[in-house]
Amino acid sequence: MKPADRAAFAVAAGQKIFPEYAENYESAFSFAWHLAEFNLGGWAEWSETGRKEAYPVLCEPDGRLYLAGEHLSYLGGWQAGAIESAWQQIAKIHARVQQA
Repeated sequence: MKPADRAAFAVAAGQKIFPEYAENYESAFSFAWHLAEFNLGGWAEWSETGRKEAYPVLCEPDGRLYLAGEHLSYLGGWQAGAIESAWQQIAKIHARVQQA
């Protein structure tokens, strides 16, 4: 789709959830992530080996460093995955503070 068509499609879809969406819409942009040099996509894709070996290590804190993001969830590419990942890390931080 052309950019204007993509924006119209998004507004129509948004109105199904929020009827006033079109009234509040001002402008839009879109980006073809697969065309970004060195990017090859908008989110991480885990291999079976990576998910088994690296994923658990990255989900655990390293001292005071806690990583979170959609790439550290099973909902890759979605904001819900980033939120879920953040909740998991917040729970770990909370448990650590409770033990202090």
